[in-house]
Amino acid sequence: MSFLRSIGMLFVAIAALALVACASPTTVPTPTATPITKPTAAPSPTPIPTSDGCIKCHSDKETLKKLAINKVEKSAETQGEG
Repeated sequence: MSFLRSIGMLFVAIAALALVACASPTTVPTPTATPITKPTAAPSPTPIPTSDGCIKCHSDKETLKKLAINKVEKSAETQGEG
């Protein structure tokens, strides 16, 4: 091995030791026991919508008439070409 190569390896080793010495120590936090609380009341289930409501409303003529919106007639200025 040449003298320059051994000096270079010595420099790399010293640099590595310096970096390791400067590194902050890492500590692993100790886990703490957290008690698990059980819910006192069961949450109310979310109702799943069915298509029965849609069919009932869309096929009821009285409801359709009550909810219908009358179309507004266009004025004479908006009719015709151009």
